[in-house]
Amino acid sequence: MGKNVLISSLGYAPGSVTGTVDAIKCFDGEEIHEVITISTSEPQIVNIAVRQILETEFKNTQYYPNGIEYSNVKINSRDIKKDEDNIQFLEKFVSLFRENIEDSEIDGIYISLAGGRKTMASLIFIGVKLIVDCYEDDENSKDKFREITHLIVDDPDVEREGVIEYLKDAKGTEFYNKCMHPVSIIGKEKVKLIKLSGIFKNADELREECKRLRNGEIDINVLARYMINQ
Repeated sequence: MGKNVLISSLGYAPGSVTGTVDAIKCFDGEEIHEVITISTSEPQIVNIAVRQILETEFKNTQYYPNGIEYSNVKINSRDIKKDEDNIQFLEKFVSLFRENIEDSEIDGIYISLAGGRKTMASLIFIGVKLIVDCYEDDENSKDKFREITHLIVDDPDVEREGVIEYLKDAKGTEFYNKCMHPVSIIGKEKVKLIKLSGIFKNADELREECKRLRNGEIDINVLARYMINQ
């Protein structure tokens, strides 16, 4: 049996990554065996979010008895502001996605756009579209893409303070644990794993639904539910 990989954007809230791993297991029953994040070169993200928090957290046997292989890939810039930064982020993501989709040891690939800037999420969407279209006729690879997700946690402390500024000195506290593992600490009823793969996996059906919207046969609410719940 192959392994499942999560590729995720990463910003100042590392709990968006661990929270997604936990939510995939809770709601989909799937174990993630490897996590790859993509970030900027901002020192606080690299030194605290990656090295101090995530590298340690994925070895935490309380939540991950077998451990999770973890690595981070970063662009050269400390922020995504210029065209060159956007291009490099997209190149990094597409390269990682392609490398994993062609790996015979990989069984499933999950994508998360919960971390980092909104620009990163937009670029990930573009990258997923490119790869899904490139491999649509490849029987050995096309089914490896499982889901693209966003994570929502209904807790004001996590939303407001679940960033490295507050987490770096809070290890072992209830606050730290609920930011890093909201499914376990806050409860799954407060966590929502939004799934968006229907936009890519059911393109033909989506076109037909869009025509129905244009013709007034359905409203946008129906179409939105169709896109998200596939």
